Amino acid sequence: MEQTNSKAEALLEQGMDYIENDAVDRGLPYLKQAAELGLLEAQAMYLGTLLLSEDSDKDYTKEIKKCVEWIRAAAINGNPEGQEMLGEIYSGGLGVPENQETAVKWYRKAAMQGNDGAQYYLGECYYWGKGVAQNDAEAVKWFQKAANQEHAGAQYYLGECYYLGRGVAENDAKAVKWFQKAAEQGNADAQFQLGHCYLNGNGVLKDERKAAALYQEAANQGHAKAQYWLGDCYQLGQGIEKDFRKSIEWYKKSMDNGYCELDIYDSISSVLLFIIWGMEKNGASFQKIARSKELAEGIQYAEYAINHFDCENAEDGNIYDTLAELYRYKNLDRALDYAEHAVALGVEGADKTLQDLRSINGTFGNIGRFLSGLFD
Repeated sequence: MEQTNSKAEALLEQGMDYIENDAVDRGLPYLKQAAELGLLEAQAMYLGTLLLSEDSDKDYTKEIKKCVEWIRAAAINGNPEGQEMLGEIYSGGLGVPENQETAVKWYRKAAMQGNDGAQYYLGECYYWGKGVAQNDAEAVKWFQKAANQEHAGAQYYLGECYYLGRGVAENDAKAVKWFQKAAEQGNADAQFQLGHCYLNGNGVLKDERKAAALYQEAANQGHAKAQYWLGDCYQLGQGIEKDFRKSIEWYKKSMDNGYCELDIYDSISSVLLFIIWGMEKNGASFQKIARSKELAEGIQYAEYAINHFDCENAEDGNIYDTLAELYRYKNLDRALDYAEHAVALGVEGADKTLQDLRSINGTFGNIGRFLSGLFD
């Protein structure tokens, strides 16, 4: 048996070498041989690779079904890893119809045997109410068991429970403790939340440098919200040297990774306006600014925001004030319209923007409108 496992492990390793080098077709036969020798890890890896290859012109239906049955057999025989895997299969609908209740059943069997992955997933099910009634106390119980076994995801969620007071009394210091443990294992969610704790002084002494460093760690892993907050750090000079260009770079990465809320459009258009003001301060001509990509982009992001989000309130309506400032260089009439709308919404500071624009309009009148209209 030991010799068989050794052979299967060697086949698995060889197959994974091919797959990691984008030679999936060459790697699959090795995974299949290892799986047929009964190596559970190989069976799971073979199944995952087949599922990722479903878009190819080959039909893997029979092989996928065979993999599921191998893992099911291991689960039925009481193997906790097999039970945890079968739970994942049902939770994700991987080769079987999705069934959260069945997933919970198998997670529970594995969790009761001390499998940390299953304990974590079972905690998630109770936390979100997937396949079971939502129950924060039960979620904490299972997160704690997995966290005690150094499961990074469970440590993060346990920190979240303490941070939000879900299933336990709210305790920022304990939240930080668990976020720290998960962050040290590279958990991006924990790095992001720990960054928030340092930025705001929740459970730790406020430290903007540490906050920015933690946002950077999570951002480097593609964490969209961390990328957004890192952009804020660069915009405001919080814990890091102010750099508007880098700020926009991280905001755009955040958007690429799926964070597309109003605040990111607002932030990008505002930072582009700051860059334009810097250009003007450094002697850039009106004509150069009017034709700059910074102005075009700033207007593009701000107008997208007002057309796709509810900005009709004093808090979010500041995007209209930004548009008024941007259109100052492009179309004075439109700038006045946006400023008047911002004032009507009660946006703080909009009355000054409107006053400044009216002053320009009064000084240059039709000539000012003509010149600005040339670049519309």
